[in-house]
Order: sequence, then C-alpha cells, then structure tokens
Amino acid sequence: MAGAMDKKVEKRLWNDAENDYLRQSYGKIPSAEIARCLGRTIRSVTTRGRRLGLSGRHSWPKSEGTKRKLREAMLGRRYAPEVNKRKGKSGEKNPFYNRHHTEETKQKLRLINLGKRYSPEVNSKKGLKGELNPAYGKQYHNPRAGIPPEEARRLWKDPAFVRKIMAARNSKPNKKERLLARLLEERYPGEWWYTGDGKDGTTIGGRIPDFTNSRGRGAVIELFGEYWHIPLVNPKVSWNRTAEATREHYRRYGLDCIIIWESELDKPDTVFSRIGGE
Repeated sequence: MAGAMDKKVEKRLWNDAENDYLRQSYGKIPSAEIARCLGRTIRSVTTRGRRLGLSGRHSWPKSEGTKRKLREAMLGRRYAPEVNKRKGKSGEKNPFYNRHHTEETKQKLRLINLGKRYSPEVNSKKGLKGELNPAYGKQYHNPRAGIPPEEARRLWKDPAFVRKIMAARNSKPNKKERLLARLLEERYPGEWWYTGDGKDGTTIGGRIPDFTNSRGRGAVIELFGEYWHIPLVNPKVSWNRTAEATREHYRRYGLDCIIIWESELDKPDTVFSRIGGE
C-alpha cells in the first residue's frame, strides 16, 4: 500500500521563500503571474493560498479592457433582447416612466401575498428570538433520512455501520493524507495505519481518526487543514471541528490526539517532532 502511495505523491513541496512570496503577492497580482514566477500551476497557487488563509483577500483592480470584455460577455445572457433595450434608460426614455399600479392592483397583490408564504401561526412567530421562539433549543433532522440525530450518533459508533457507509462512499485518502502516510511509513515503518477512509470500521466515539497507532501506543493522528479547523481563518468553523475539541474528544477515551496541520507537511522535521517516538 505504501509503495502505491509513493508513486502518486511525487510533487515539489512549498518552501519558506515561496510561502513568503505568496503571502505578499496573493490577491494583488493575477494567480497566473504568481504561478509563472514560481514555476507552478495556477491550481497549485490557489490551493496553497487557500491553505494559508489568503483566499478572502480582495482581487486586484480590473483593467478597463477586462471590464469591457465582462460587459460584452454579460450582454444578452440574463435578459431577453426586449429587456436589454430598456436597460440603462432613465426618465422619459424608460417605458415604465410615470406608470404606477392602481389602488385596486395594489390591493390584489397585497391579498395574494398575505398568508401565501407563511401561515398565520408562522407569521405570529416571526421576529421572536431566543427563548421566546417556539423552535428554541429544538433539534430537527431530515425526515427523508428517517434516522433521528440520537440514533445516527449511536450508529456511527458501530464499526459495521461505519464500514458499510464508508465503503458506499468509496472514500479514499486525499493527496495530503497520502503525503503524510508516506512520511510516516518512512520514519515509523508499520507503526501508523491509515484509517481515515473508515473501511476497517475504526471509530472512536463516533469519530474516524485519520491514522491509528498499531503498536499499542494509545494515540491517533488527525490531519487538519487550517481553513476547515481554525475559527480565526474561517469564522464558520464550529467548536466541534477545532483542534481543542478534537483532543478533548479522544482524551475521554484515553487516547492522545496528535494534530498535524497541512501547512506543516513541507517541514517533515516539524511533523516528526509533534509525533515523537521511534
């Protein structure tokens, strides 16, 4: 398995100089120009920028030529020719100039909209926040799934269920996981098993660790991306997905959780110092 991974993960890692240049230039000049200067692909540049939390930056100012091309590309795509003829016309040139709905039409529109989007019960609840809202503290699930949240949490602790679901999803290690698997196999041969695809049924309290120690060390490894697990980088990250919450979860089962960040993969010494042991 390790030999197959080695063939797939042959790529040039990012060094400190390239990371510094990307932080200074990302969002200020086109990604194509950055890729040309670094000798990389545009996809590699944008992916690395996202990993470093640079994807939220404003894009560079567009030239007048680019703006003109965008305008020409949009003309006629969203609107019919008749509508395009009226676009941009103000005052008396606009066909709707000085035209208004009659009071009768307004009343009809008002009656059509009343109760159409919301029932009287829903309208009475609108605007209620916190404990005043009848839905406060309630949990809902997709009725099509047919599995309540409590039952779903119980099932994800069942190895047989995990194997069945993950096999149906055809889960496979991604590029970052394959790279870490190669590093682990080179430094700790046979000590760390990849279990992130869930196909062997490894589940700890409903969570599937990326790597599990095979020599009774009582430790797991989770490979985290900064964008998906750091609230400062992505405010939408929930507490359950943070490194602190993950360590606390595994600690309840007597396991030590080692967090490896994707940005550290180009520094094997940092990865090995976090893992420790031989």
